Amino acid sequence: MRKVVRHARKVEARLAPLFPGYLFICLDLGFEPWGAINSTYGVARLVTQNERPQPMPAGLVEGLQAQIGADGAFSWRPQLRIGQPVKIAEGPFANFVGVLEHLDSAGRVRVLLDMLGRSVSVALRSEALVPVA
Repeated sequence: MRKVVRHARKVEARLAPLFPGYLFICLDLGFEPWGAINSTYGVARLVTQNERPQPMPAGLVEGLQAQIGADGAFSWRPQLRIGQPVKIAEGPFANFVGVLEHLDSAGRVRVLLDMLGRSVSVALRSEALVPVA
């Protein structure tokens, strides 16, 4: 996924793994000797349940792969609606919760935040928002 990294007054977008440290494999548990995978150099262990490798829900990996853009980045965007409560995930207003006030086709949003007893409108990128359930 694309991640914004700030360092020494410099901001750049880098590709970062969506699931760092995980590798998804396809194997037939009834036929293939999966126990040897745990002793493979670089593998910590298989994710298991009741001492058997845990399968992913059908279609999950394929669904994630379908969201990868031409630049190789995962490009999932949550469905946002005007008036919806949202949480800001990055930047100086990280972890603030507000109400989505404006959304445009270029990916810019305005969020209404309650700060110091008054409503303040803040302009952000839509990627910085997470819908509040």
